[in-house]
Amino acid sequence: AESEKKAQGLAKKSLMHQRQAAAGHTKEAETKRVEEQLASVSLLHAQLQRVNSGLVNEAAAAKAEATAAAAAKDAAEAEREREASESEKESESEKESEESEESWAVGRTPAAKG
Repeated sequence: AESEKKAQGLAKKSLMHQRQAAAGHTKEAETKRVEEQLASVSLLHAQLQRVNSGLVNEAAAAKAEATAAAAAKDAAEAEREREASESEKESESEKESEESEESWAVGRTPAAKG
């Protein structure tokens, strides 16, 4: 009976050691799994940062492009206005020149008759 108790005690200890070892292996496996997940999350984070940086750069480039396009449009509009103003001045100058020639011709005609 005593040797049976010893055998049961040893069996219990052995079983307890096996459970602890299994728990240790399970804990090690769980730790490894968590570390792998953390590494995966870190990699995804780095990829997201790279994508976000690219999007920020794209947005900045698009904004710069839009600003340049608006500046070009404003410059073209200013050029059209300048050309229209010059054309208007030329037309006025031509009218004044014609009116001056007409008045000169009108002024000379009576003198020539008289």
